[in-house]
Amino acid sequence: MIARKINKFWIYFQTGHRQYLAWLLTFFNFITLQYTLVINKAFPNLEISIITFSTLFLTVYFPISYAIGWLSYSRGPKYEEAALTPYNQDFTQAERLTTQALKRFILGDKTNALTLLDESIKIREKWMR
Repeated sequence: MIARKINKFWIYFQTGHRQYLAWLLTFFNFITLQYTLVINKAFPNLEISIITFSTLFLTVYFPISYAIGWLSYSRGPKYEEAALTPYNQDFTQAERLTTQALKRFILGDKTNALTLLDESIKIREKWMR
């Protein structure tokens, strides 16, 4: 029971950190680094607060990032098409089943875990011939 709670805590912690907080902290660190290098070092006589710099920076940075992302998707390699290939769809499904099987195994549901793992193996075997 305690191991299950610790496991849930660890999974929730990792998800929150990896998908949300780490991205935000990295982005704020990036802004702070730009402020320090551009304003404080390159233009030491320029009196500007970090709040003003951040506002100006984001006003310029977001549209440029959006434009680069749009160009990358519209003129670069077609990521969506690669994801839609039958192999990638099957591989993704097999990975989901494997993850669900491991989760059920950890939670003590070994019968359903083995069933999901067998389904995952059958999907993968189709591409091994």
